[in-house]
Amino acid sequence: TVFWAACGLAGLAFTLMTAFRKHLRAFTCVAVALMIASIGAVHLRLNTFRLPKDHIVTYTSDGSMPATIRGQIVTSPVRRSDTSELGYRRPTRTGFVLEAHKLATRDGWVEVSGRVKVTIQEPAEILAAGQHVEILGRIGRFRPPANPGQYDVTKAARRKGLRV
Repeated sequence: TVFWAACGLAGLAFTLMTAFRKHLRAFTCVAVALMIASIGAVHLRLNTFRLPKDHIVTYTSDGSMPATIRGQIVTSPVRRSDTSELGYRRPTRTGFVLEAHKLATRDGWVEVSGRVKVTIQEPAEILAAGQHVEILGRIGRFRPPANPGQYDVTKAARRKGLRV
């Protein structure tokens, strides 16, 4: 992050030195491009690799474990059902994103932050965006793909701000 910030500042300094000289216009364009790329890199690093100390992912492990979470539903619940005609048909399920506020621990309720992808293994028509709910279930981190060619759910979830 420090490297990209330094590159951005160097690009800004070089842009200011060459901005009003017509014969150095190409260098100015390169410096502006470097500055834009550096700002983007710093933004990406800060949003992808830094989490608050109270983020809910710090209370999880690689495996799933029982948990009770209180929070607010952020997205409208969506019912999903299998459309496949072949093989085992999974039951209809409901999914949404929850903004976590509290997590039950052995010592009581702990304030947490972060968003959680929730899947309920049955249709739930009574849920709506904006509701405050308490959920009892299993919590865990997204698993990386088992094979190199598989779709990486972990990366897709990170782009949406989901870790759990």
